[in-house]
Amino acid sequence: MKKRSICLAAAACVLAAVLAVGAAARVGRPLTGRFLMGDQNTPILIDDSGTPIVLTDRTSSDLFSGLSDGDRIMVFASPVAETYPARAGVYFCLRLSRGVPEDLPLQTLQTLSELGWLTLPAPTAAFAQAAA
Repeated sequence: MKKRSICLAAAACVLAAVLAVGAAARVGRPLTGRFLMGDQNTPILIDDSGTPIVLTDRTSSDLFSGLSDGDRIMVFASPVAETYPARAGVYFCLRLSRGVPEDLPLQTLQTLSELGWLTLPAPTAAFAQAAA
C-alpha cells in the first residue's frame, strides 16, 4: 500500500513538471517597453528598439486598464508573431513606471499612423520641431 502511494505521488510530480514546462513554453519570455493605446482600443507595446507589438489580452480580466500612453510596462506573452506590427497574446502585465506620451518614439508613432493603427493629433509646433 505504501509503495502504491509513493508511485502515485511520483506520477503526480512528473505530471506537474510536464504541465509546468508546457505552460512556460506557452507564455514565452517577458517583454518590456512603452505602452500605447492605439485606435479602436488596441493595446500596443513599443519595445526599446522602437518595434511595435500589438497585444491581445488572453485573460478574463482587463490587463491594460489603468495604463496610460508612455507607461513603462513588462508583459508575459506568448511567442511574438513575425508580422508588422508584431503580435503577442498577453497573460500578465505589470507597470514598471509611469510615463507620458512624449516618452514614445516619434518615428514609430508616425509609422503606426501610416499603417492605420494610430491617429496622430494635428501637428503642433513642438511636434514639428521633434520631427525635424
